Amino acid sequence: MSLLSYGNNNNNNNNNNNNNNNNNNNYNNVNSTTDIIFLLLLPLLLLLMPIYIYYTHNANKLLLLLFSYYSNNDNNNNVHLQNVTPTNQ
Repeated sequence: MSLLSYGNNNNNNNNNNNNNNNNNNNYNNVNSTTDIIFLLLLPLLLLLMPIYIYYTHNANKLLLLLFSYYSNNDNNNNVHLQNVTPTNQ
């Protein structure tokens, strides 16, 4: 039986004949693909979306820090990191 299936699937058809019970049990597995999406992919999406949003929001700042780090070297190939004060935008 599907975990996210609609309605009440607690075998309410005990008074009906066996054919009705078999037909209802066959329709209980319709939403098994929906269970996979909501039970596995949705928690994974909720876990990864804040990480994705954080790194894409700060991607420009991270790239600027990286290239400023490797471009500020003197004649002796000593790398100096600039004093970068982060700004809240």
